[in-house]
Amino acid sequence: MKKGGMRLLRTVGIALFVVLLYRADWELLRRISDDLDLVYLYVLPLFTISMIAVRAWRWNLLLGVHCAAFTPLRAWAVYATGVFLGTFTPGRLGDLAKALYAREERGLDGNKALAVALLDRLFDVAFMACLALWALWHLGIEADWNRWLAAGLCIGVGLVFAFWRLWNTGAGSYINDSRFGRLFSFIAALRDEFASLTRVVGFGAIALTLVAYALYFAQTVYIARAMHLSLSNADIVAAIVLVGLASFLPISV
Repeated sequence: MKKGGMRLLRTVGIALFVVLLYRADWELLRRISDDLDLVYLYVLPLFTISMIAVRAWRWNLLLGVHCAAFTPLRAWAVYATGVFLGTFTPGRLGDLAKALYAREERGLDGNKALAVALLDRLFDVAFMACLALWALWHLGIEADWNRWLAAGLCIGVGLVFAFWRLWNTGAGSYINDSRFGRLFSFIAALRDEFASLTRVVGFGAIALTLVAYALYFAQTVYIARAMHLSLSNADIVAAIVLVGLASFLPISV
């Protein structure tokens, strides 16, 4: 069943990619390529290298809490490998491969290595999620915020009440012995690990996140300028924020 589900997911992903290729306006792409301002494009590799270096520094900073940091050059190479693997895996899951390197090369416990990799990813998701609210406002995307807020509160209260009822009706002992219990224990351990890491190097990691995304947004602005897009810098950043956040979804084409 699991293998069949993975095959179906891959098939859907390939089908979406083929549809996009079929519907692409190749003549327009050719004209855009002919009109590119190469002066902007020459500096783009420097932005990419610098952005990965800053993000690798953040990941290495988190590893340092467990005395498992890499050398700067090796951290960059491992992080770049994760970025590459993340470009073609659903939800950028390949990016978590750096946890395997931390376990194999630095001897870090597997759960801690995974927690560090996940927290490193969460800094990105949290930052993009915060900016997404500004992006929606800036681009003028209308939404009934009161309805969404009410729905979120109802769901949250309902979940809290459901868990409270479970634990107070004797279901707790059953859950502890089930897969759900193991999952809850794993999540609780992750939460404790996240709290420990952020308490030690949280401010430094946040600062590096801001620098990394400043480079990322500058890179996208340069690409837009090379293509002569008639958009303001704020328009470009707002659009790339929403696209970047969507790319964390399992099927993100």
